[in-house]
Amino acid sequence: MESSGGILYYGPFRIDKATGALVDVALPGGRGSYADDEYRMDYYTTDHLGSVRVITDMDGEICQNPSLNVANPVKSEYLYGGKSRPTESPPTPIALGIR
Repeated sequence: MESSGGILYYGPFRIDKATGALVDVALPGGRGSYADDEYRMDYYTTDHLGSVRVITDMDGEICQNPSLNVANPVKSEYLYGGKSRPTESPPTPIALGIR
């Protein structure tokens, strides 16, 4: 059992310390929660590396898109495989590591 600020972590459960109420539960492929007399399930869509790319609700509507941050776009200098991002535009196949 761990705690952080006002949240108590007990396995997959997150509990509000002040009220003792369940905040949410981590489930395989998503997160379940109960608030305002309503159940909610969010599903994680991951890429081939397991990074969360899109979070959708029970209706399939996009709630969050962690890979697309329009307000503050940050472009990494590295590609997924750890290679440096090519500086030439358009990048050559050799710069991308294609043989």
